[in-house]
Amino acid sequence: MKITLKTRVNKDFHTVAAGFNHDLFIYLLPPFGMAKLERYDGQKPGDIVHIKFRLPFVNDFKVVIREVWTSPKEYRFVDRGLVMPFRLEFWQHIHRVVALGEKRAAIIDQMEFHTHWILLDYLVYPILFLSFFPRKWQYKRYFERTNPRA
Repeated sequence: MKITLKTRVNKDFHTVAAGFNHDLFIYLLPPFGMAKLERYDGQKPGDIVHIKFRLPFVNDFKVVIREVWTSPKEYRFVDRGLVMPFRLEFWQHIHRVVALGEKRAAIIDQMEFHTHWILLDYLVYPILFLSFFPRKWQYKRYFERTNPRA
């Protein structure tokens, strides 16, 4: 199954691309201490990101950065699941930052996942969608403030 979310922010492409860092990742974690960042190596191929959830029936989420690509108008990195919650068997998340002129950028989250059972895919879809949907306003708030931590 696939989920795609696109957010336009009023900040230049280079600032947004550089802003994909540890501070942003901490900012995007679920509220109320539901998750803790156990490890964040960065966004180079082979780097690991590990989130530990503090919720019943949700195990850790650990991904490896598989690919990084940049051009004058786009920055992209891809993470692939190593240890995944919700009985996921496959997880891939493509993070894209695309220039929309000189002072605007789009952040595009393209996620693909599947479990061992199609019915479970349909049950997990709304959980994942609702988990990532808040990023639309979180990205705006983070990048459109005066001095985002880049």
